[in-house]
Amino acid sequence: MSYNLERLYLFSPSIFKTRIDPSTYDKEVIIADVEENYKISPFRNKWGDIEAKDNWHHTYGDEDNSMFRKINFDKVNVEYAKIISDFVRRLDLIKPINYHYRIANITANKNIQSMKMHNHLSKVGGTNSWCSFNGVHYMNFKKGHSGTKIFNPSTFAQYFKTFEHMSDLVNLNNTDNTEYHDVATITPREDDFIIMPSYLNHGVDGTTNNEDDLRITVVINIWFEKKEEIINE
Repeated sequence: MSYNLERLYLFSPSIFKTRIDPSTYDKEVIIADVEENYKISPFRNKWGDIEAKDNWHHTYGDEDNSMFRKINFDKVNVEYAKIISDFVRRLDLIKPINYHYRIANITANKNIQSMKMHNHLSKVGGTNSWCSFNGVHYMNFKKGHSGTKIFNPSTFAQYFKTFEHMSDLVNLNNTDNTEYHDVATITPREDDFIIMPSYLNHGVDGTTNNEDDLRITVVINIWFEKKEEIINE
C-alpha cells in the first residue's frame, strides 16, 4: 500500500507570479523612453544615504526631474489594476478593505550596477498606511540579466548549514527546499510580474553576461485600508 502525502506549507512567504502580455500596452515606447533617460544619466538615485546609494538608474524620489522624460504608464496600468484585483481576491480577507497601488520606481541597469538589500515595509508617502506587498514587472529582461535575490527571513536557514548530518543531504536546487537557503534567486522570464510580501529583503547583483540590453523593471507598492478609514493622498 502506498500513501499520498500532502505537503502543507506553514510559515512560508508566498510569492505570486503571472505574465503580462506585451501586446496589451505600449511596451516598446516605454522601453525607448527609459533607454533615453539612461543615456542622460546611467546613475540616477535619490534613494538612501550617500554612503549607501545604489550605483544604477532609479526614478524613486526623482520622478519630477525635468532632465528626464516622463514615462506614460496609462496603458500598462490597466494591466496592473487587473492583476492586483485578482491578487486581492486570492488573499481571502475577512473584512472589507480598500486596496491601492502606486508605481514606486523604474529601475534600469547594466553590468556592475547593483541594488542593495532592502524591503518595502514602510509607510506609503502621503498616507497613514504601511506597504503590505510590492510587485515587480520585468519589462525588459534578457538572457544574462541578473535575477532578484530574496533573503530568507527565517533564522533557521542561518544555522541549518551547521547541521552536518543534514546539510549535505538536502537538494538545495529544489525550490521546495528554499526554507534551507539563506538566499534564493528568482530568475524570471521577460514580461513576468511577481508580487511578494513587503517585509522580504531583496536585492540584485551587479553581474551580468549581457552588456547590450538594459535590465528594466517597474516596481509597485500595494497597500490596504479598512473601508471606514479615509485615505489621504
